[in-house]
Amino acid sequence: MPALFHLLSCAGLLLAPLATATPSSLRSPAPSPIPKGAVRGDFDGDGRAEYVWLVPPQLPDKDTADFTCLGPCTSVLRSSNPAFKPYRLTQSIGGELTRFAHLGPGRRDYLGILPDWFTSCWRAYYVLTYRQGRWQLGVPPFMTYCNQWEVPVVPIERDRRVPG
Repeated sequence: MPALFHLLSCAGLLLAPLATATPSSLRSPAPSPIPKGAVRGDFDGDGRAEYVWLVPPQLPDKDTADFTCLGPCTSVLRSSNPAFKPYRLTQSIGGELTRFAHLGPGRRDYLGILPDWFTSCWRAYYVLTYRQGRWQLGVPPFMTYCNQWEVPVVPIERDRRVPG
């Protein structure tokens, strides 16, 4: 007799199925809500898309002219895929994310990050790839200046003349 059913032995009656409960320790974690501005892509190359977003550090009230953070000035890259480890971007109070399809060999997408900061128009541009269970630099960060972003620009693209 299946365990889902309870048999009343004295009357020989089969009663309705018992409710089965999954202990909370065995349930899948609740999916993270996808915030506005999240970027969708297949960053690990498994054929399934995930979302990534940047969580900025906590800043003081807007009335404060102090260029500081409440804690470290580090943004954290998060993902809808719980297997993805967070990536910490120091000297960042937010930023703009861009998905680049297949910059390198394979099916995985790459992620571009233009960090925000309090002052200065000079910013390092980061291109990340997710490999071997962690975010890694796809190329070394390169410097950009804010006025180059005023017109549509592609900060990095695959060189079709080079195989691979």
